[in-house]
Amino acid sequence: MTDQHETQPQASAGAVHWQTFASHWSSLGPPLRPVDTDIQLIDQLLKEQLLKGTAVPRSSPADILVLGVTPEYYHFFSAQGDRVRALDKSPQMIASVWPGSREDAVEGSWLAMPYADNSFDLILCDGGLQLLPFPKGLGQLQQELLRCLRPGGRFCVRLFARPAEPLSIRSVLDQVVDGRLNNLHALKILAGMGLQETTEQGVVLDAIWHSLQQRFSDWGQLAGLLAMDAREVAMLDAYRGNSAVYHFLSEAEVIDVFSQQKDGFGLEHSVTRYPDYRYGEFCPTLLFEKQAG
Repeated sequence: MTDQHETQPQASAGAVHWQTFASHWSSLGPPLRPVDTDIQLIDQLLKEQLLKGTAVPRSSPADILVLGVTPEYYHFFSAQGDRVRALDKSPQMIASVWPGSREDAVEGSWLAMPYADNSFDLILCDGGLQLLPFPKGLGQLQQELLRCLRPGGRFCVRLFARPAEPLSIRSVLDQVVDGRLNNLHALKILAGMGLQETTEQGVVLDAIWHSLQQRFSDWGQLAGLLAMDAREVAMLDAYRGNSAVYHFLSEAEVIDVFSQQKDGFGLEHSVTRYPDYRYGEFCPTLLFEKQAG
């Protein structure tokens, strides 16, 4: 997502990136998009915290905000009678992907949310934290979450988590060649992690494109290794010349930033849970609760 602190060239690059992303949305698959297992995991975590007595019961219907326009979140929670709203910087993503009413989807920055204090019982984000500069952007998001969540409100995020053992781009691409990595969408994530030297620096999407081009002679070769249609693999060209930067985070980095106190409140980490599908070890769901320090 593009945010207000970006320079004009970065903002322009981000706009082009999300316009392209919106046009390819229907072709994206897990783990870039959540599956039923991820949605059920969120529901289970919320219910577990209530049963343990460690969370404030949410209002019914609940006021829920989605950071981004993840349709899977909208469909699940709106079916329960909750009011689900969305905040996304990209008008193309809102127009192309958001399944709810247009009035409930606002174009704006996650770092300056256009909502009153204490507006939401639950805020959700699917695989979006790597879009923010680290640590400044993540810290600004934490402040906005604390402002917009009600006391006892929760923030739930599916993270593309960097593993404790660093990945190398060579090892990632070797897994493609020997058949251990055969998911294009997982490849995008793991290649980015393998190229990233520091969280602060992140990785430019164009660098991911170049690393794949250098290893594979053409997309036809890569498509054969992944057992995919070459036209699907050619969607990687959306990364070519793309100056957008992803910052792949570890679970510990997120918890450390979010736990810092602001005006007597912090986001306390309640639980982390990993899904049982393939590549789930890179896609944990983290639950936080707004609590007084």
